Amino acid sequence: MTPDQQLDFLTHAVRDEVVCRYLADRVRRSRRLSKLSQVELAKQAEVPLRTYKRFESHGNASLNTFVRVMMALQRTRYFFMLFPQEPIAKRSPRA
Repeated sequence: MTPDQQLDFLTHAVRDEVVCRYLADRVRRSRRLSKLSQVELAKQAEVPLRTYKRFESHGNASLNTFVRVMMALQRTRYFFMLFPQEPIAKRSPRA
């Protein structure tokens, strides 16, 4: 999928399970690109292997597990994009 297709897919996802599975799939791809096994990543993330495997195969994980995995993959720098900073309102000059 192209980035535009991914954005369209996520924008129109009607169930949270679809989004969770999408995120798990992206994590799996990142893990493989990093040449890490599930065992290695689970160990680096300090989560039980069974928990990690469940996340990767079904998208089921706690927020804590997801954050730990993202930290292990060194992807937390992207979290700021979830809530972009709103521009500061300009104040009118005082008379």
